[in-house]
Amino acid sequence: MSKLRLYAVRHGETAWSAERRFAGARDVPLADAGLRQCEAVAQALAGQAVAAVYASPLERARTSAEIVAKPHRLAVQVEPAFREMAFGAWEGLTREEVAARFPDAYDVWRRAPHRLVLEGGERLDEVAARVAAGLAALTDACAGRTVILVS
Repeated sequence: MSKLRLYAVRHGETAWSAERRFAGARDVPLADAGLRQCEAVAQALAGQAVAAVYASPLERARTSAEIVAKPHRLAVQVEPAFREMAFGAWEGLTREEVAARFPDAYDVWRRAPHRLVLEGGERLDEVAARVAAGLAALTDACAGRTVILVS
């Protein structure tokens, strides 16, 4: 079986990422800077023979993927397996706010994130299993081809 060639691309900047806020499963749109970043990535990858472009279902990832896919004239395929980790009550908060409101949990996140259990969020092992299953399916479906994955 031929190997998959995968370009993993992070979504463009959002207002929340610029402010270092946890976005997680929240649908936060791209900022103007994020749109420009995606245009630069699209230009950098325009010369590649890309067979497919996949994205997380979150708006910031879908919009980023649509921009990156444009030079290839490909429709973006949305794959829920690649959605960002849900952070529950932390979503929308800065790291400083989380540290102040949830000091014990934030300390666990900083020291041993795999041990953190967030109310209304996901555990890191759940995210890892979800993404691993998505990557296995993507590898099977696209073996021997070049794919861009935006998350």
